[in-house]
Amino acid sequence: MVLKVESSNPQVVGISTTAASFVTVVIPPGSEDKPTVTLTRLIPATQEGNATIIVTRDPATTAVNYPVGSVNVLVPVKVLQKAPPTITVTPSTIEFLDNDIVGATKVVRVELAAPPIGGQVVLDVSGTPNPFGAGAPFTVSTSTLLFKEGSKGPQEFGVIRLTDGVFTGSITIKLNPSLTTASNFLTSDINFVIPVKSAVGSIQLEYEDSVDCTNNPGKLVIVNPKITIQGRVLRPLTFKAEPEPPPPAGFSFDRLTGAIRVQCPAPIGSTLLTLVTVTDSSSPPISAQARVNITVK
Repeated sequence: MVLKVESSNPQVVGISTTAASFVTVVIPPGSEDKPTVTLTRLIPATQEGNATIIVTRDPATTAVNYPVGSVNVLVPVKVLQKAPPTITVTPSTIEFLDNDIVGATKVVRVELAAPPIGGQVVLDVSGTPNPFGAGAPFTVSTSTLLFKEGSKGPQEFGVIRLTDGVFTGSITIKLNPSLTTASNFLTSDINFVIPVKSAVGSIQLEYEDSVDCTNNPGKLVIVNPKITIQGRVLRPLTFKAEPEPPPPAGFSFDRLTGAIRVQCPAPIGSTLLTLVTVTDSSSPPISAQARVNITVK
């Protein structure tokens, strides 16, 4: 028994590892063998196509139980488009910590998922806000990454801190289709975004709830705020009281230090109720509030 295995579209699907348009398969008399035939994809991963594998009786067949026309098998084959390769980026987020002063650099590694075939891959590096613009809180060491044919990297670039202030933004790594010539990346949609931020500081503000005028007659008693700072907070700090003393009589407020002064003797039992807000010099500013309730004893 001799079978002819043929591809209806040999430009898309070839027969056997030699990618022939057809092959013949010989089955000896009385054999129960189940021969196999390999199909070979002949179009790039970025394309798709169709073919039909046709199995018929070859004229060289001598088996009497397989006359002319007894074998006619059609096997449809669909060649799917593979997803184009993408990139791997490390790290996926960037945070500048308190000890990362101006000039501190975070290194970003970029690697292609597959080596470029038949040309180069070019990736553009940009960001929000524009890392090359005036007043940007951070910049990048390059605006372009070039991967030559056969090399998937990795390649590195730096993200550099330019300000002490608190900020957020992002870096974007995007395929440049005009300069990319690698056939396996022509249909890629590479657009990777890396969030960038600085560590956000915090302030806590507290006041004592009473002053002792009984044992401090005629003295000026100062209630200083207890300020707890975590992370990066920029001085000077400014303070605001709403409403600002007085009333009651004998109380005063220092906007530079946040201190509340009580001139004794103040009326025993009198109470100062106010809301104090402290703000640092960051942009945007970091602030905290404390509800003040101080009673004269």
